[in-house]
Amino acid sequence: MPYRAVFFDLDDTLCDETNAWRVCSAGTAALAAQRLPALDPAAVTAFFLDHSDAYWRAMDPISETRPIHAIRTAHWFATLEAFGHPDNALAEELAHDYGRRRATELALFPDALPLLTALRAAGKALVLITNGMQSTHVARIACLGLEAFFDHTVISDAVGMAKPDPRLFRHALDLAHCAPHEAAMVGDNPVNDIADAQAAGIPAPTGGEIRALSELHSRL
Repeated sequence: MPYRAVFFDLDDTLCDETNAWRVCSAGTAALAAQRLPALDPAAVTAFFLDHSDAYWRAMDPISETRPIHAIRTAHWFATLEAFGHPDNALAEELAHDYGRRRATELALFPDALPLLTALRAAGKALVLITNGMQSTHVARIACLGLEAFFDHTVISDAVGMAKPDPRLFRHALDLAHCAPHEAAMVGDNPVNDIADAQAAGIPAPTGGEIRALSELHSRL
């Protein structure tokens, strides 16, 4: 079906967020072990990943008002505390190190730009929809070079709505000036990205969780 508009999720759809998160966590855990040689960097990495994953899965981007550095410092403090080292100064240092790594590690999937370029050439309206925070995702989108490809960018805490809230998808439809059946949603999350978009009447061109962006050229 020739869609007039295509909506994209960002993290783990267009860019490899999970790999960047793991790599940066391991790098900062290695620094923690340098400062405290008794620490096992693999164990520190595993705890930090579990702790931060639980937080981000439960986090409401609308109600969370702390700066991202404060959130990261709290996560690293909790990690240090779990290993018997509740050190505020070291948690602050680790949060700075982690933030520096996160600012440079993220990369697009190799088939992202070819797809976006083709869709732009075909005259599609493109809208980026992310549950991220302005404090991280404005810079992330710019660093990835995505600004030129999207007509509109919807960041949850900027609009006061977050996936799976159907109002977010209706807002995107209003921005794209199209009806639900004229838009397609592309995302990696089968609930937040796919099921809830479909509940708003927006099709998923893969029929579910995407496997590879390169598959979508003939479906959009």
